[in-house]
Amino acid sequence: MSSNQNQAVQLKPLATFRKSTNAAYLLERGGRTFFVKCYNGDKAVERCACEQATLEVWSKHGFKVPGILETEIPELQSKPHLILDHVGQLTLQEFLQDKSVAQKEKLEGLSKIIRENRRRHELAVGLNEPRLIHADANTSNILISGQDFYTIDFETTIPADRLEESLSIEIAKFCRWAARDLGREQLPALIELLAQACRGREEWLGQIVSRTCGRRFQFFHRWRDRRRKRAKPDEVTKYDIADALQQILRR
Repeated sequence: MSSNQNQAVQLKPLATFRKSTNAAYLLERGGRTFFVKCYNGDKAVERCACEQATLEVWSKHGFKVPGILETEIPELQSKPHLILDHVGQLTLQEFLQDKSVAQKEKLEGLSKIIRENRRRHELAVGLNEPRLIHADANTSNILISGQDFYTIDFETTIPADRLEESLSIEIAKFCRWAARDLGREQLPALIELLAQACRGREEWLGQIVSRTCGRRFQFFHRWRDRRRKRAKPDEVTKYDIADALQQILRR
């Protein structure tokens, strides 16, 4: 270990956009800024190892994720942690909710992400690699830096025997979050982007429809959906996504 690794370092606490049980810090080293993530709570060691392994898989296959700095911080030796490239703090959620940004610009950014997701999903299926499916695909787990976007938060993975099912769940979850952030009036445009990106893989979209609309006791589920929307008119539900996709698939 080099002498500078033995020296105390200054970790600056970082308040992230999303609430978390983990602790986050910024670290300045060699003229660069790094993001230090310390894992707290249940199975912290396992979650840290899972995130490191998944980051390495995504990076290996060319998908943008923060790089890992292979060094040690004496102050954190007893805590599971990762030192990552600091790629910025602007989340996709914040970007999509920003009223000063034109909807056209937001949809163009989403189109780029959705097309890249299609490429990743194809590779996940071809390699039978469940770590290429994001287990928590929400818009606060994508960071925007210039023209690039980076995916974060890989503390859990999906079961290997549920790869294609989990793939469709990721697509649906991401679209639901994006539609909420954009505003439900933009849902048709968003679904159109998704349909274009998934051309030739309509079965992925069909799975989303069947998971939602093929459940037993549809009357009850639809009733709950209507009640939810009465209480919160701006909400985007599973049925909004499934119904919009069903219309696209029937064309």
